[in-house]
Amino acid sequence: MNAEPVIQLCGITNRFGRNVVHQDLSLEVYRGEVLGIIGTSGGGKSVLLRTMAMLHQPACGKVRLFGRDALSLTREEEKRIRLQLGFMFQNGALFSSLTVFENVRFPLDEHTRLSPALKSEVVMLKIRLAGLEAGAAVKCPRELSGGMVKRAALARTLVLDPAVLFLDEPTSGLDPVTAGAFDRLVAKLKTMLDLTVVMVTHDLDTLWSATDRVAFLADKGIVAVAPIEELVENPHPAIAAYFSGRRAYHRGEREWNPE
Repeated sequence: MNAEPVIQLCGITNRFGRNVVHQDLSLEVYRGEVLGIIGTSGGGKSVLLRTMAMLHQPACGKVRLFGRDALSLTREEEKRIRLQLGFMFQNGALFSSLTVFENVRFPLDEHTRLSPALKSEVVMLKIRLAGLEAGAAVKCPRELSGGMVKRAALARTLVLDPAVLFLDEPTSGLDPVTAGAFDRLVAKLKTMLDLTVVMVTHDLDTLWSATDRVAFLADKGIVAVAPIEELVENPHPAIAAYFSGRRAYHRGEREWNPE
């Protein structure tokens, strides 16, 4: 790609005790793209996402964000870069005792000195951008459907206007119609807000409809990065196994490949 890389991983090793999850892993994410991350079970996809988002420090290797070495920043520099990164956790991670409005406002309370009136204006804007009605603002998470929880979590992730959006299994637990609507929302917001999006997903419809490239994680590293239509043809054994049988479902078709 001709775009500039906003995230660069070089020689990354992640380990937990004696368990090496990633070894000598390298990957680049380009400005303005939607990059999907898939791979073998237990391959450390969420760990990789957290490494990119400065939520996990690797045992060795380099992480560069916006051209800066993320592992050698001053405290102030690190704070500024973290504010450009939005992370949406798999289960939404909303505070159960707070309303949607209060959940979305929370990062503004923590990181800004905006007036209460301006905070309220920003919060309601993000709630509407996430596709929720204004009435959802006064509800608690337990009063929301699964799709609404995802949208509320997305609104909170967007409230500080990040440049990069990290999504961990954003459509897990959603029915196909709701998941498709969420994919379309992310694509719309990416264009509207000039976002770079990195997502871990198992949803093949999401891979076909929402990503520009897909990185496949296996053998403790990235074994291929390509548009999904090219990736499904890759002969690597792990990739072939991933897309074989009932997983070999292509966008635009409504029948499963029987092989």
